Amino acid sequence: MGRVLPVCLSLIGWCASLTGRFWCFRVLPSGQDYRMVSHCDISFVCFTVRGVCVAMKEYLGKSNWIAQRVTGVYVLMFIAYVFAWYVIEKPLVYSDWEGFLNDIVFQILATIFSITVVYHSWLGIWTVLTDYAPEAHEELTLRLSQLIHVLYLAWMLDLIWRWP
Repeated sequence: MGRVLPVCLSLIGWCASLTGRFWCFRVLPSGQDYRMVSHCDISFVCFTVRGVCVAMKEYLGKSNWIAQRVTGVYVLMFIAYVFAWYVIEKPLVYSDWEGFLNDIVFQILATIFSITVVYHSWLGIWTVLTDYAPEAHEELTLRLSQLIHVLYLAWMLDLIWRWP
C-alpha cells in the first residue's frame, strides 16, 4: 500500500501512525488542542511526498466488510445447494454420493467454497485479533492462523480434486 504518513489530517482530526496502527485525535472545541479519541482503524489514510499529505485513500475497512458479507452469502448458497441436492435426490447408496462428488460442477463450486471459507474466516480472525488482542501476541497469532488456513485450504483442495 506504500508508506503512510506518520501524522495526517483525516475527517475526524489528526491521526498518528506508529507501526501501521492509528491513534486518532479530535480537535477540541477550542480548535487549538487535540485529544486522543481511541486506538482505531481510520476511514482514510494519507499518502505523502516528502512529508506532505498529497492524497487520501479510503482504508480497506469497508472493502473487508463487504468481502465478509459476500463470502458469507456464498457459503450459505453452497450449503443450500448441497442440502437441496440431498433432499431432491435422496442418495441412499455410495454410487449416488460418488457421482455427485465427482461432478465437475460440484468440484468447481466446492473449490470456490473452500477459498471463500478460508478468506471469510481469515478476515474474521484478523479483525478480532487486530481489534482486541494484545499487540505482543497479535503477530504470532496472525502468522499461526495464516499457516492453519493455508494447510486447511491445501487439504480441502486435495479432498475435492483427488476424490476416488
